[in-house]
Amino acid sequence: MYIQVNIGRNIGNVPMQPNPWESFIAAVQDALVNHRGSLDLSNLDDLEMHSGEGTWEDGTIEESLHISGLFGPNYDLDGLRETLKAVRQAYGQEAVALLTESELV
Repeated sequence: MYIQVNIGRNIGNVPMQPNPWESFIAAVQDALVNHRGSLDLSNLDDLEMHSGEGTWEDGTIEESLHISGLFGPNYDLDGLRETLKAVRQAYGQEAVALLTESELV
């Protein structure tokens, strides 16, 4: 199963300092790996990260990152959702995007 989590660096209109931003990224990576099925041997090294930058309607620029990986069929998506909610709150985020089961053609 393909899973991708998209996060942004800003809290309101202000970017997180480097240490909290790195901790936020690590918390999302850990969440992705910790909810894999018992037979899934994926680990942090199997995750891909892609960074970018976007501009909100009001002109605010925000650095963003998506973290993705392929996981086995027994992945605990409900557990991941709950963990991501807690991580989102801990890092002062409005939202974290979770994308799953994309179709590749």
